Amino acid sequence: MYPNLSRRRFHVLALTAAALGIGFDEPARAQAQARPLAFASADPDAQAGELAQWFKTEKLVGLPDDLLIWFFKNIAPATYVSFLKLSARIYREAEFWVRRQERLPQGWTDQPFVNYIKYRQQPRQVYVSWMDGGPDAGAEVIYDETVDKDQVYGHAGGILGIQPFWVSLNSALAKTSSNHSLRDMGPQYLADRFAADTDRLLHAGGDGRPSKVEILPEVGGRRLVAVTWIRPSGRPTYYAKKIRLAFDLRKVYVRTFEAWDDDGQIRERIVVDNALARKLADSEFRPSNPEYKF
Repeated sequence: MYPNLSRRRFHVLALTAAALGIGFDEPARAQAQARPLAFASADPDAQAGELAQWFKTEKLVGLPDDLLIWFFKNIAPATYVSFLKLSARIYREAEFWVRRQERLPQGWTDQPFVNYIKYRQQPRQVYVSWMDGGPDAGAEVIYDETVDKDQVYGHAGGILGIQPFWVSLNSALAKTSSNHSLRDMGPQYLADRFAADTDRLLHAGGDGRPSKVEILPEVGGRRLVAVTWIRPSGRPTYYAKKIRLAFDLRKVYVRTFEAWDDDGQIRERIVVDNALARKLADSEFRPSNPEYKF
């Protein structure tokens, strides 16, 4: 019924069909779809830079869910490490608007803390304010290692929180809303912890690849690609038994970070609503700044 085709004629027909949008088979179509996501280099740092550029130019935004899941599932662990380190360099001096929940000594914080953060990696300087819409609204703290590397300066929220005071960086009072030190508020902390856990896992014989990739419901009108890693155990060997990083396909930073303990209880959740890398003035880390309420 069908005449025999020469190899040359078959290729001509295939190219014609491709130009017309006609596919001969699904594997060929899948290969064609995947080809735009192929990294140009095998080097993890180069791949991280390429991925960052794709985010900036919104190259991945219009791709279907199944292709995104396949792609993020197959990114090498070293490339994820390099991407987080690149993000930390880009936002080594920046403003962040975040919502945080943690399992504190008094229990899980059902209502997220809403924080505005100014962060400088070197020298380490951090300003944090607690915003309306979350607990402790009105509180402010400043950490400046050039003034005192072991203490923070701050005041509580509300009418009775006007009087500022110095407190030890790692004291219980300084950690009333977080298990972390103020020094850990920037993206470098996440990059360092993820790199250490990945290296430890690879040395133990694991492959370090994601355990699951999924598309989360839209947040603010945007899809998030959530990548989950499950470690052999949590602390003290690894930061957490399970962690999940969610990526906004338009932003070169982790949009959400979540961690679970060995019992399957969520331990912390951080949602970055926005981040702005910019040069910060020294006065932005001074209590005398007239914009603050010290």
